[in-house]
Amino acid sequence: SRVDPSACDNGAIRNAAYNGHVEVVKVLLQDSRVDPNACDNSAIRSAASFVAASHGHVEVIKVLLQDSRVDPSACDNSAIRSAASFGDVEVVKILHKNSRVDPSAFSNDAIRGAARRGHVEVVKFLLQDSRVDPSACDNECIRDAVGYGYVDIVKFLLQDSRVDPSDSDNEAIRGAASNGHIEVVKILHKDSRVDPSAFSNDAIRGAARRGHVEVVKFLLQDSRVDPSACDNECIRDAVGYGHIEVVKILLKDSRVDPSARNKFALHNGSRVILGNFI
Repeated sequence: SRVDPSACDNGAIRNAAYNGHVEVVKVLLQDSRVDPNACDNSAIRSAASFVAASHGHVEVIKVLLQDSRVDPSACDNSAIRSAASFGDVEVVKILHKNSRVDPSAFSNDAIRGAARRGHVEVVKFLLQDSRVDPSACDNECIRDAVGYGYVDIVKFLLQDSRVDPSDSDNEAIRGAASNGHIEVVKILHKDSRVDPSAFSNDAIRGAARRGHVEVVKFLLQDSRVDPSACDNECIRDAVGYGHIEVVKILLKDSRVDPSARNKFALHNGSRVILGNFI
């Protein structure tokens, strides 16, 4: 035959896998010239990268794993890392069954990617493997999860004693407050390791700057939080960005001085906001 199915670095099977064409993959694997592990096992890696798009890719992965030449751990276990990031728990489980696959590879990239994108079922499954460390990379999992407001993932991660929500100068609660995720702020606040006043009261400063009224109210219930920190930055920012409700709340606190920084707040507020100073 003049046709060579292995031409162009086995481009045929790699393209078939990429597009989720399982029947084509099966036919190609019957030809001894075809090498499914070509280009660092590109076939299975590309299929795992598109598992969220088509069920065909799942079937392709199953077929490829039946071939002993295919290595699902190629390129630092990129297959399971991609599947985890895309949130396909079925494929993650399939790959995990292979003894060559290490779900903790690349500094626990699989669980970090799943946490970053809010895939709670993937996070739960990966944590069943003792090799997986949810505190990797300075507790990136919980820092990312709180930043995006993934309440369920935050709750689940906090059940693991290795996870430290106060890491990186309490970045978790600072990020949650700045992004207005009140439920996450409350959850983190219950942890005795968390200090809502960390980093010069950055949590309330971030919340005030972005106008997150409920977060500001909640944080002010903690005596450690000082709304006058950094030369009364809270009220200066709240006024500057026109967050009138935040201004009203802050002015109820005797520690807040609206005349700080040469009456910056008074000089930069709108008429509506300035009325609250009078």
